[in-house]
Amino acid sequence: MHTIFEEIKNDLDALDEKREYILPITRDIVRNCSEIIKSVHRNEFEGIEHRIDETKKMIVSIKEKASDTLEGMGKNYMGIVNQEFTEAVTFYSLVKNDNIPSYNEIGVNPYEYLLGLSDLIGELKRMILNKIRNNDIESAEHLYEHMEIIHEYLFGLDYPSGLLPGFRKKIDRSRALLNSTLELIVSSKHIMELKETLDRSLKMGK
Repeated sequence: MHTIFEEIKNDLDALDEKREYILPITRDIVRNCSEIIKSVHRNEFEGIEHRIDETKKMIVSIKEKASDTLEGMGKNYMGIVNQEFTEAVTFYSLVKNDNIPSYNEIGVNPYEYLLGLSDLIGELKRMILNKIRNNDIESAEHLYEHMEIIHEYLFGLDYPSGLLPGFRKKIDRSRALLNSTLELIVSSKHIMELKETLDRSLKMGK
């Protein structure tokens, strides 16, 4: 038993050492993705593509230097960072270029891509709220159309949770976001129309 547990301890020590190498990089990746999303919300696009390239290099470095370690860890670190990266890249591309890159272009697997897209719906709602606050209903409606299309494709993937763990819960959440966003847009349009009608009435009464 002594020999067996010595080997186990050596393996765990090596695993822990690589884990300590991986963790700071994953935190930097998640931080970069968060900054990309914040910059898009502020319409500050300069430098985003450089940050995306930097983030992609960090992800590749983890895969190259610690791919054997990742499978032995209890937590799916790569799944988390790839999901965050997908959300950031698709949000930037959709807002800036009006298109969504494929999972091959981003460099993630299909499952990570789907989870990232489901989170994208939440960021689109946040942007729509900002558009509504600025009375830009046209842009809000355009973004909502993208939300609706993404949700329809995601909802059409009717697979068991054993194959796509956590996916159905995200879809249910995105459906709720979709409904609440539509209500906001409709009510905002109604308020704007009433205001315009009232303004015309006041001008005619002068």
